[in-house]
Amino acid sequence: MIAAARIAEVMGGVRVLHHRIATLADLDEVVARGLPRAALDALVRRVADPHESVRLKYRIVPKATYLRQDRLNVAHSQKAERLARVFAMAEAIWRDEAEARRFMSAPHPELGGRTPLDVAMTEIGARQVEEVLERGLHGLPA
Repeated sequence: MIAAARIAEVMGGVRVLHHRIATLADLDEVVARGLPRAALDALVRRVADPHESVRLKYRIVPKATYLRQDRLNVAHSQKAERLARVFAMAEAIWRDEAEARRFMSAPHPELGGRTPLDVAMTEIGARQVEEVLERGLHGLPA
């Protein structure tokens, strides 16, 4: 399991979240209150190539909502956290942000030829991606 602090760091860490995240309970509390819009910005900069980051941002939060609100609602916050969790797990395996980003954006046979980024947009899909990554953590093909 990936540490809550690592997931928070993918979303900008203390500087953006304005809270030190040490436990999953801390992370859950911040997500339940609604993440600051800047957390989404930090996440998409980290997860997607620059030319794809805007498209990804508006897949997580519709553009009109993003422009209108300083904080994400709970559903959008949960989606952002889910993607941060999967990306943090990919980084833990490859120990390299660029390699994790490459994994997230490449079609994967165990995900029906879809990219982990696309699949991770839903909770069940994120669990599928985490299963692929878990096999990678244990030395099995990812």
